[in-house]
Amino acid sequence: FPNALVLVGEVGLLLLVLEAGLEVDLQLLKRIGVRGLIVAVVGSMVPLGLGVGIAMGIQKMEVMEALAVGASLSPTSMAIALNILKVGKSLQTPSGQLIIAAAVIDDVIALILLSELKALQGTPSALAIATPIISSIAFIAGIGGFAIFAMPRIMKRVENKSETFITLCVFGMFTLSIGLMNATYYGQSSFLLGAFLAGMVFCTLPQIKEVWHSQVKRIETWMLRLFFSTTIAFKVPVRDLWDPKVLTFTAALLIPLLGKMVTGVFAPRPLTKISFCIIGFAMSAWGEFAFVVANTSLELGIMSQETFASVVLAVLISAIVSPWALSLTLLFSRKQKEILQYQVEMGVRKRRGARHAYLEVDICCLNRWGLIDGLISTLSRLDLSVCDFTVTSIENFSVMRLYVWTRAELAATESELAYIQRVEQAVGEYCGISRGEEDSDFGFLPPSPIPSAVFRREDFSDETIFSPGQSEIIFSDLYPALNVKRWQFLQGSREGESVRQMQSELDKFNKRCHSARKLGQIRRSKSLAAMQSSIIRSAQSSARQES
Repeated sequence: FPNALVLVGEVGLLLLVLEAGLEVDLQLLKRIGVRGLIVAVVGSMVPLGLGVGIAMGIQKMEVMEALAVGASLSPTSMAIALNILKVGKSLQTPSGQLIIAAAVIDDVIALILLSELKALQGTPSALAIATPIISSIAFIAGIGGFAIFAMPRIMKRVENKSETFITLCVFGMFTLSIGLMNATYYGQSSFLLGAFLAGMVFCTLPQIKEVWHSQVKRIETWMLRLFFSTTIAFKVPVRDLWDPKVLTFTAALLIPLLGKMVTGVFAPRPLTKISFCIIGFAMSAWGEFAFVVANTSLELGIMSQETFASVVLAVLISAIVSPWALSLTLLFSRKQKEILQYQVEMGVRKRRGARHAYLEVDICCLNRWGLIDGLISTLSRLDLSVCDFTVTSIENFSVMRLYVWTRAELAATESELAYIQRVEQAVGEYCGISRGEEDSDFGFLPPSPIPSAVFRREDFSDETIFSPGQSEIIFSDLYPALNVKRWQFLQGSREGESVRQMQSELDKFNKRCHSARKLGQIRRSKSLAAMQSSIIRSAQSSARQES
């Protein structure tokens, strides 16, 4: 019976890794660019090195056991960071997007380290060390390339993605995972990497994610509880946890958290103390993959029971302290924004000649490598600082809303309109957005109640969109658009009110983009009549909620 529970728990682990691959956002990774890769590599290798050094220096461990300790302290828990960022309404900010992108790459690095530990059993050789790394990179390049380039094109050719088709895709994903797990295992990589890559192949099909969350997620949750209880909790020597040697080594193992904190240096520019702490605390939360690596090392006989107890205790402490520290940082960040907004507003009121301006910038542009970093650099050259930011993906487009501000006074010879046009021109050039010869050939984001998408102005009239009773509604494709306007302060606002209004507007913007993504799926999978009916219902629902 205990072995049966362990087996069920192992299936739960496979589902966890499969889900990690399925939840990969390729557009997000592309948008963040090389900065996400740097954060992931530094956040994995520095704690690995510190963990190995501490294990060999303090406990005088053998190289293999020291490597197992360091590898256990490398992975970052994406689930913990994701939940805290969602609660703090920071998931769609540049820092939040960077954290999620880095955590995804961090999971891949953890799987490679796991395969390396298995290969180093016995008498390690140069070939034994190199084979898992080369094999893992080959599988990632081959299967990952198929997921990025081939799979989206295949799915575009399927016009009617019916429920039967989605069910077959889910079955195909599980079948592919079994095949890839065997292939990676015999290729001397980690079989878990095969499960991850199988999920990644279908990550561009959102309907599968919906089926997963509605049908598989609950089963996975209970299986994971069995996994962590039967394979980790039951193996922890509880009596030894309070042994002075275990506690001393646990305290020493918390030092590698500083290696995670170092990743804050790569926060989006301009670098501030708050952005440094947000990235650092989010990346310093060890979690599920840390337990998996430690448990595997114990089963392989690489790690002793005492060492396992110290590692598990250190991971538990980080899983408690890091989220708490991240939550406090996000609260402090919000308070700083409120103070800054109030100071700027008071400065404008006292000096009528000064034009300290907040600008509201809406952007819809084709996604590309390193888009966010380049956009922030463009704004910095215009002497603009980002106050708040949200970004999401719709198909291969990035849709963004930014609130930016400047302390610099506008030149007396430059009107406010000219200044906004200068900002619009610079941002448009970077994002590849051009107005063309006529304003009618330019996209914009229509306001509520219609869920957001970017339309051509000539595609519809106001009566068509804002009268839910109309029989015909035209839903056009996304295409590049840009809108820059001055954002007005609330009249007589107190400290923090304008920032809260900004956050409320960003929340509405995210809901509209989410609705646009849903409507895009409906448009591609249903008839025109069904699509029109769905748009009308969405518009009526949004109107009722806002009223």
